[in-house]
Amino acid sequence: MSRDSKDCIYRFNQLFKLRGWITWGIVAYLLINNFTLSNSINSNGKFFIIGLCTVIVYVQSRSMYYFQIANHHLIIRNENFFWFETKIDLNDILAIVLDKNVMLIDILKSRNLRIILNDYEELRMGADLLRKRNWQELKTDFEKMGITVRDEF
Repeated sequence: MSRDSKDCIYRFNQLFKLRGWITWGIVAYLLINNFTLSNSINSNGKFFIIGLCTVIVYVQSRSMYYFQIANHHLIIRNENFFWFETKIDLNDILAIVLDKNVMLIDILKSRNLRIILNDYEELRMGADLLRKRNWQELKTDFEKMGITVRDEF
């Protein structure tokens, strides 16, 4: 089965979303407060702050993927880790599921793109940076290509 694809990028700037504000706001506060405003921090404290900032960026970046459809491939990239790239042939995709993680407060729910391949292997990519319009465009484009899409938002 051949699927026609168009070249599209489904992405939104992280500085305009809550996850981006939280991530970079905390990192900026920690770095500015401990490296420029405070003279009492020693080298062990600096290493701790740098390590803490690295962990914060890593954990938050796991939900900052964006997607591109180009040359009959779904390309998955990370907003902060520019070297991360995964290509999946559109013919290898059995279904797509748009879902959320379970949380008590709706605003904290992480949105995911779950990809089910023809061999029933699943890939789950967190994409909290996408807006509702981006998700709708992504869903519509996958449906136009004949890929089954299940929307569980």
